[in-house]
Amino acid sequence: MRRRIRVFACAFVQLILGVSAVRAEHVVVRLTQPLTAERRAQWEARGVRLLEPLGGGEYSAVLAPGKDRQAFAGDAGLALRALGDEEKLSPALKLGQIPGHATMDEGGVTMVDVKVRYHPDVTPQAAAAAVTANGGSIIRTAEFFSRLTARLPVDRLRPLAKDDRIAFIDTVAGPPRVHTNARSAEMLRASEVHSQPLNVLGEGIRIGIWDGGMVGSHPQFDDRVMLLQRSSSSTHATHVAGTMVASGQGDARLRGIAPRARLFSYDFYDDVPNEMLQAVRDNNVVISQNSWGLGIDEDFGNCSDYGRYGIDEREMDQLVAEANLSIVFSMGNDRDYDGCVIGARGGFYTAGRPASAKNVITVGAVDTESATSSFSGFGPTTDGRLKPDVVALGVQVRSTTPNGNSTTLSGTSMSAPAVSGLLALLHERSRGTPIGTPKPSLLKAILLNTAKDLGNPGPDYTFGYGLPDAVAAMAAIDDKRFVEGSVGQAKQEHKIEVPGNAETLRVMLVWTDPQGPASGRTPLVNDLDLAAIAPDGARTLPLTLDPMNPKADARPAVNRRDNVEQIVVRGPAAGSWTMEVRAETLGTENQSYALVWSFDRVDTPACTTTITPSLLEMREAATSAVVAVTRSNQCSAVTPTSDAGWLAVDSKESQGSSVLKLKAEANNSGALRRGTVTIGDKTVRVVQTPSCKTAEITAGERISSSLEPSDCYYADSFSYAKLFTFEAKAGQVVSIEMDSPAIDTLVGLLGPTGLVVAANDDSGESTDSRIPPNEGTIQLPVTGRYTIVATTFYDDETGPFRLRLTLADPPAVDGASPQVISLDGCPASRDGELGSRSSRSGRRGTLHYSDALEFPGRIGQNVVIDIPEASFDTFLYLVGANGSVLASNDDKAGSSLSQIEFTLRYTGRYRIEVSSFAPFVGGRYRLTVNGCTAPAGAAP
Repeated sequence: MRRRIRVFACAFVQLILGVSAVRAEHVVVRLTQPLTAERRAQWEARGVRLLEPLGGGEYSAVLAPGKDRQAFAGDAGLALRALGDEEKLSPALKLGQIPGHATMDEGGVTMVDVKVRYHPDVTPQAAAAAVTANGGSIIRTAEFFSRLTARLPVDRLRPLAKDDRIAFIDTVAGPPRVHTNARSAEMLRASEVHSQPLNVLGEGIRIGIWDGGMVGSHPQFDDRVMLLQRSSSSTHATHVAGTMVASGQGDARLRGIAPRARLFSYDFYDDVPNEMLQAVRDNNVVISQNSWGLGIDEDFGNCSDYGRYGIDEREMDQLVAEANLSIVFSMGNDRDYDGCVIGARGGFYTAGRPASAKNVITVGAVDTESATSSFSGFGPTTDGRLKPDVVALGVQVRSTTPNGNSTTLSGTSMSAPAVSGLLALLHERSRGTPIGTPKPSLLKAILLNTAKDLGNPGPDYTFGYGLPDAVAAMAAIDDKRFVEGSVGQAKQEHKIEVPGNAETLRVMLVWTDPQGPASGRTPLVNDLDLAAIAPDGARTLPLTLDPMNPKADARPAVNRRDNVEQIVVRGPAAGSWTMEVRAETLGTENQSYALVWSFDRVDTPACTTTITPSLLEMREAATSAVVAVTRSNQCSAVTPTSDAGWLAVDSKESQGSSVLKLKAEANNSGALRRGTVTIGDKTVRVVQTPSCKTAEITAGERISSSLEPSDCYYADSFSYAKLFTFEAKAGQVVSIEMDSPAIDTLVGLLGPTGLVVAANDDSGESTDSRIPPNEGTIQLPVTGRYTIVATTFYDDETGPFRLRLTLADPPAVDGASPQVISLDGCPASRDGELGSRSSRSGRRGTLHYSDALEFPGRIGQNVVIDIPEASFDTFLYLVGANGSVLASNDDKAGSSLSQIEFTLRYTGRYRIEVSSFAPFVGGRYRLTVNGCTAPAGAAP
């Protein structure tokens, strides 16, 4: 047996080095029998070497040279299939949706930056050869993760995926972005464990911080901060650091959660996973603090990245599993972002990346009243897992800034370091017990299971398991209310003696799951199940959430998504309870886990309400806007009311969280008007601007004018404004200059649909403005009428200005032909139905069903696209041949139906996308199209 395995390994090495002419093949194996070490060895001896679990009982594997899949046909233990080329591409790459931040032009060739995972048995040199053979170059190598970062021509992505050495390809993620301490410590009860008798301060614990720069100097840090890179100091990083390790000397308000811990400072501009690995190996770092996330933005074209599991999440999970590193991430601050259709889903499905990884601890933000902030992201992840894990104070937190100063900031960036600091305290406490150096799974289990429940009863997608409690967590360690174990094919049982005075039994199972496949199709590799068996034999299952109904309470049920499970029993019977741990599916031979429990009282969470946004600015036209109401399910029902006759709100009584549509009549008053909507004890202030008149501007013309109090008030700048319009074609290049001797100018360019194309405040060293800044031109995305907004940087400024427009002809641009249902012409009528079989690749993202139809049109035709009947709240897009959105509509005439009326700007094919306002909503609809080109042979 050993001889055969050794020969197989040697033959494989020869293949990688290019010596052997006989090629091995990477395949997908589905096991029809449970995986054991003996079976793995038997299959390897026969020429099938299992590499990595892919989830769902499948594995990547490599066949020995000379073997093929047919040799294993009909095998009783395993089934083999080819690893498809499309399986190796991320969802966006499959659809050809490459975000702008990942592409660049090099000598007329469109290049794309990608992360390339190669199979674990392939050398980095062999993988790099596959990339260079496809015209690519290597940016960096991360051998621990079997990953290259590379740049190659966009048309070589699929040829690269065909290479047997390659396991998966994804675009590089969006550029990273960064998301008083005494009050934070008080909320976590950390200040109670700083003093005697516990006196836990994080002594000797090493924390790594990754941020947008280095931690700045401050007397609060003594000599406990080490700078590992040469980046400049960052206010954000220094503020985050203070929340963790500020000593409090001279100002107790600044004292951090772990005031004697040591900090190692890195920036996030290089290969963060590799740096974390080195921090563990070189500096014995045990906690990684991260108040940043990968950029997700409508302008990037990657809105579907919220909550996605990909290469970045996989590598974080691998670090936790293989480097024994506890990793903390901020959840992200995008819930109040007005892009990516976030408002329509009530802020749910806004988990950041890599915060969506399984094994990391993800932290949301609350205010001092323990209500969720207006910005903190909500779960679930794309595959339905629970995020955030916990919350902490993240609103108006005062902490350190460089050069001995301090300031107040808000964000999940401020809440995450509080949890990292608390982990340091738990590390210190564990080192004085038989635990020694605790595993990340045990720390996570103790942290989550002892947290104070917030929001809905039990875990929820807003607060996770609640607000950590340092005192309760220390008690779990001191009272030894935990056990660590491992489960294989046989179930494991643990006895817990419940005392007679126990008010609540809380039991939590946490396991550090192996890194999932980069495709994210099944992130959970090992699926364990927890059940509590009472002395009388009654079984209780874990509290489980429904990702299709994210505002609902968690209910006892089998959990097939998370690697954290919690059982809560109120008023448990005294006596011996049995905790049963079993494996539903295992991608590895066995799985280690941590089991913790407590008997502390668990109160019903208090009612809290958060309105997002609390200030709403509406345009002068009749329009609607969305307000997300985050309200605990145990709160009393409320009826929204409006104090303005021009502002309507759905007056139905509602319970728990909801999405409200506010509808404003057109503002023809000539003045700004204000209104208030009341929801329970919270209010939304609404401001609607008057209509702004426009004047025509021609290319090359320099206009001299002035801003006066009689001009319209432009809400986006809170300033007086004059508007100028011009016609332009898609691809034309433009520059706009605005200068003034008296005011600080601000110039904006709006597209035909009113979206901001570009804006500029100061050009060069002056207070004048230019689009684009300093020099050059920008290319216009669509054909239509554009609007220049001439306004001021400071509120209510008035004075003279000059404005100049330059417009040039476009370069040739090829449009992409959508794969859609074709209409012969107009008039047309079609009955359709959105549902689980519909596409999820439309403009509203992967959480929305969509149908696409194409029709022919001629320049100047006035097309009316209408949904006169539908069983759901509809949404329409009109898309041009180059993929740009020409028009969209949510509600027509106060209804939930949609209509677009649009004058066509060129002769050619147009696309209609039919979708829904809210995610996961479908139903029947009727679509009519009038005004486009009649079918061939039709009567005139």
